[in-house]
Amino acid sequence: MATNTTDILIIGSGVSSLTCGAILSKYGYHVTILEQHRKIGGYLHCFDRFGCRFDTGAHYVGAIDEGEPFWALLNYLGIFNADIFTPLDRDGFDVFRFPEGDVSLACGHDEAVRQLSAQFPNEKAGIRKYFSFIKAAGEAFATYRFNPNTSPEAAIEFIETPLKSVVESCVTAPVLQAFFYGYCGLHCVAPSDTPFGFHAVMIDSLLRGAYGFRNGGDHLAMSLVKGIKNQGGEVYPRKKVIELPVKDGRVTEVTCADGSRFRAKHVITSSHPKQVFDMIGWDHFRPSFKNRVTRIPESCPLFGVYAAASKPPKIAKDKNYYAFASSDLETFERLSPKNINNLSINEPISVFVVRGRSDEGVTTTNKPMTKIPLTFHSLGPLSWFSDWKKSKFGNRPIDYKRQKEKSCQQVIKFVERNFEGVTDVIEQHDGSTALTNIHYNGSVDGSAYGIYHSIENTGVRAIGPRTKIENLYLTGQNTLFPGILAAAVAGLRTAGQIVELKPILTELKKYLRD
Repeated sequence: MATNTTDILIIGSGVSSLTCGAILSKYGYHVTILEQHRKIGGYLHCFDRFGCRFDTGAHYVGAIDEGEPFWALLNYLGIFNADIFTPLDRDGFDVFRFPEGDVSLACGHDEAVRQLSAQFPNEKAGIRKYFSFIKAAGEAFATYRFNPNTSPEAAIEFIETPLKSVVESCVTAPVLQAFFYGYCGLHCVAPSDTPFGFHAVMIDSLLRGAYGFRNGGDHLAMSLVKGIKNQGGEVYPRKKVIELPVKDGRVTEVTCADGSRFRAKHVITSSHPKQVFDMIGWDHFRPSFKNRVTRIPESCPLFGVYAAASKPPKIAKDKNYYAFASSDLETFERLSPKNINNLSINEPISVFVVRGRSDEGVTTTNKPMTKIPLTFHSLGPLSWFSDWKKSKFGNRPIDYKRQKEKSCQQVIKFVERNFEGVTDVIEQHDGSTALTNIHYNGSVDGSAYGIYHSIENTGVRAIGPRTKIENLYLTGQNTLFPGILAAAVAGLRTAGQIVELKPILTELKKYLRD
C-alpha cells in the first residue's frame, strides 16, 4: 500500500485537533486528520437513542456573544454559524441546587454580582472581589484574550493559586462558597487543587455568553471539517493509528490498523500523552520524564444516564442544573484522586442535569425527534466497573449490565428528589460507564477530562504542546484545560508551535469587542 504524504498529520478529531487543523490550513499547510471512530468530533459528537439526539459532552459553551473570544476564533476561521448555537437564559443559565436552596449564575459580570449580592447581601463586597479576580485572571491569559503582549508571569500567579484560598478570602457563607466550588464538577478537580486561573477562564467565558448547541455539538465539528476541506485538507474516519515509529529523533511514518500509511513534516496528536509515549516507546525519553508523566493521576470518570421523555419535564431547556446532596466542602474535596474511590455506588453526591436544547430537532439520521432527550451525569469511578474491564463492548456480561442499571436507577432517583415528576415522563433510558468512555474515546481509565488538572499538573508543570521528538506535537485538554473553549485554545497553542503565534493573536484580537 502506498504511503500518503502531507504537511500536517493530526491524530484525533476532537475540537482541539479540528481547531489546530483549521488554523494551519488557513496558513496554507496541507492538513490530514485521522480519526479512529466512524464519527468525527470527539466529545462534540452526538448519537441517536430512543428517537432522541443526545450530546456526549458538548452541552454548552461560553464566550459566544458577538465580539467575545470563541465567537472571535470561529469568525477568524470563517466558520461561525449562529444557527449552531442557542442562547441560554441570561438571567440564570446555570442553577445550582443545594439542600438549602438554589443559587444561579447570570450572564455578564455586573449582572452576576447584582443577582448574587441580592441573595447574599452580607457578602456583597466579597462577591465583587471574587468577580474582579475572575476578570483579572481572564485578561492574564494571552491565548484566551488574544493579547500577544501579556506577561506569562501574571497567568502563572493565577495558576499557582488554589481556588479554595481565593473563595475563602472573598466570602464566608457556606452555600455561597459551595456555589463557587460547584463548577469543580465541570473539570473534576477538588477546590484545594484547582488552579484559580483555570477556574477563572471557564467562569469568565460563561459570563461572556453561555450557549447550548441547537441540534447537537457535532454541527460545530462539521463546520470545522468543512473549513479544513475548503482549504484542501482531508479528514478520514475509521483510521486507527497503531504505529508511531521514531528514527533519528523524528516520527518517520504513521501506520493505521487498515494498513494505510502516512508521512508528514509535522505530526500532531490529541491522544492522551501516556498513550502517545507508550506507542513511541519510553526509551526516547529520560527516566525522570517517564516517572513524572506516568504518575500523573487521572480525573474521575463520569457515569451518564441518557433518558427519553414522553412530554416536557420540569427542567428548562435553556438552563443547566447542578444538584448536590450537600453544600459541605467535603462534597467537593471528594473529587481528589485520593478520595474518589471512596464514593458510594449506591448514592450520588451530585448530578448534572440537562435537557435537549430543541424539542423539534432531528436525529443524527435526519429523522424527526419523537421524544425529549434528558442527560444526567454523575461521578462514576472506574473501580465500580473494573471487574469487567477485559470484556468487549457490545458483549458485556449480564453482571455488568445489572450493575449499570442499578447505577442508572440511583441517579434517576436522585434527580427525582430534585425535579419532582421526572420519573413519570421518562419512558426509556440507558447508561454509560467508564468502560464506555474507554471504548469510544480511548481515554485512560475512562476519564472524561483526562489528567487530574491540579496545580501540580498545569502551568509550568504542564505537559505542553512540544515534545522531545522534533516533529511531534501534542494538543487537547491534557495540554491545557478541559472544556470546549479550552480545548479549542489548546489547538490554537499547538498551531502556534508550527507558525508564529503572535501574528495569529494579533489577528484574533481584531475580532474582540473593545
